[in-house]
Amino acid sequence: MIELSIIIPVYKVEKYIGHCIESVIAQESSGVSMECIVIDDCGPDRSMDIVRSMVDAYHGTIDFRIIRHEHNRGVAAGRNTGFEAARGEFVMLIDSDDYLQEGCVANLMKASREHPSADLIVGNFYSAEQKELCWKNLKDTMVLDSQKDIRRKFLTVELNCFPWNRLLRRQFVLDHKLFFQEGTIFEDVIWGYHLFHEVREVVLIPESTYVYEYNPASVMHSTREKSIATIRSFVSFCNEMLDQPYDDDLYVAHRLYVFNIMMKAIDTRMQASVTPEVSRSLDALRSRLWNDTLHHRQVLLVLFFSTAYPPFNLLLRTSLFRRHFDGICHFILRQSGT
Repeated sequence: MIELSIIIPVYKVEKYIGHCIESVIAQESSGVSMECIVIDDCGPDRSMDIVRSMVDAYHGTIDFRIIRHEHNRGVAAGRNTGFEAARGEFVMLIDSDDYLQEGCVANLMKASREHPSADLIVGNFYSAEQKELCWKNLKDTMVLDSQKDIRRKFLTVELNCFPWNRLLRRQFVLDHKLFFQEGTIFEDVIWGYHLFHEVREVVLIPESTYVYEYNPASVMHSTREKSIATIRSFVSFCNEMLDQPYDDDLYVAHRLYVFNIMMKAIDTRMQASVTPEVSRSLDALRSRLWNDTLHHRQVLLVLFFSTAYPPFNLLLRTSLFRRHFDGICHFILRQSGT
C-alpha cells in the first residue's frame, strides 16, 4: 500500500526542478512507501528533460510517475490532475521551484501516526527570501481540535492558505471536493478558505520540513491582462466567501479577511487600467460588503471599510496606512472580542 503521494506540477522551472527532485529522492530514507507524481504542464524550457533524465537514472523505492497535459493548463489544473491520479493514503503538494528539507516525510508521517484523527499535518518552513522560519516561536507540536479555533486562526492568518508543505488525507480531499479552481489567479486563497472550513483537526509541527525559494520568474508582472485577471479572481473569491460565511461569532474576523482580499483588488485597479465590466464588478463587491456591515451595525467595520471608497482609498498609496493596516485589523478584532 502506498502511504504518500507527492505531487509536483512542473512548468518553466529548469533552474530549480533538479534540486526539487533531488529533495524528494532524499526522502527515501524515511522508509515510507511513496510515489511522486510529476505533472508535465507543457513548458517551453528544459524542465521536463531534467526530470526525465533524473527519473531514468533513479533505481530506488519511490515510484515516479509522469503525467503530461495535452497543453498548458496552469498550476491549479496540475494539482487537480495529481489529486485524481494519487494512490496514497496521504497527498502532499510541492511547488517545483521549492524543495523538501531533510527528514521532511519522516517528520510529517510520524506526526500523522501520533495523531491518527488529524485531517491535516502542517510542517514549519524556511523562507529563502526572508531568511527565517515561518513559525519562529513554535517549539512543540500544536494540536488544534476545535473547528471554531481552526477557522479563527485561518481568518486571522495564523494559519496560511498555502497548499504545499502539508499532509492531507487523500480521501478527505475527495470527500470534500477540495480541488483548485482552474482559470483563476491566486487560487490558493479560495482553496485554503474551503480547506479550513472543513478540517476538524490540524497538527502543526515545529520541525522545518520545506524551503520556500524565491523565484523572480514566478512573480507576476503587472500587465493589463494580468491585472484584470487578478481583480476578476479576487472579486469571485470574495463573493464566494460572502455566500458561504463562517459562524456568526466569527463575523468580524470573516469580514476583515474578505475586506483584505478586496483591498488587494482595489490596489491592483489603482495601479492599472482595467475594463469597465471588471471595475463594475469590484464596485458591486465593495457595496455588498459595506452594506452588509452596515446592516449588522458593526460601526468600527463600517468606518474602516469606508477606506475602500474615494477619496479615502488614496490611503492605500501611503506607506503609513499600509504599515498600520494589520494593526487596525487587530484592534477591531480585539474590540469585537474575536
